[in-house]
Amino acid sequence: MDFRCRVHILFFICFLTRLCFVGRYLDSCDSIDFAFGLHDYDLSLLQPHFPGYPVYMVASLLFFKLSHQDVWSLVMPGVLFGSITMYPLSLLTRQLFSERVAILTAVLYLTNPLCWLQAERPTSDAMGLFFVISATYFLYCVFKLKVLRLPPSKAAEEADITLTTRCISKRYGCLSDRNYLFLGSLFLGFGLGVRLSYFPFIALWMGILLYLAIISRCIVTASE
Repeated sequence: MDFRCRVHILFFICFLTRLCFVGRYLDSCDSIDFAFGLHDYDLSLLQPHFPGYPVYMVASLLFFKLSHQDVWSLVMPGVLFGSITMYPLSLLTRQLFSERVAILTAVLYLTNPLCWLQAERPTSDAMGLFFVISATYFLYCVFKLKVLRLPPSKAAEEADITLTTRCISKRYGCLSDRNYLFLGSLFLGFGLGVRLSYFPFIALWMGILLYLAIISRCIVTASE
């Protein structure tokens, strides 16, 4: 079976299993603040509490327009985005290791009790995880594309190792490194809008920018 088909199947299993066991109660003070925010978004009244979770609240408000049920509206972003996490997670793992490891990682994510629980609660954890993993995948693609497109070393030339544009596009897609950098930055920004506690991941973004700056400077120096 094709890799994509297996990931699609795991996504549907993940979505259906989460959907069957969604939470029915506001189980914490944070979720109560989120519920108040659905009716009257006001940070000064802790509806919700700081930093406001704007991306998560917008997604919950869209579901609230459909159902007018507080708990269901707060849970569904976690169910949906927690299931979609299967895609960037499997793609990232495939780039790092292999397709077999990627499928195993997706299965472990599917059956992980903590990930399962967080996707069924009226909180923003599962939704934030999707944006963070997606940002990591896009930023890793930037790094990998830059490495592959560097001028070949003397050892590589002697071994006749060449990578065509077609080869690179087949493995990493048709997007350029700038597009991947933009998407990685965008998704990381969305992730911070879902949960500010994911702020340490900005170190990865800064590391990629520093790497790109060093590579660009080395290429300019070599050309001179």
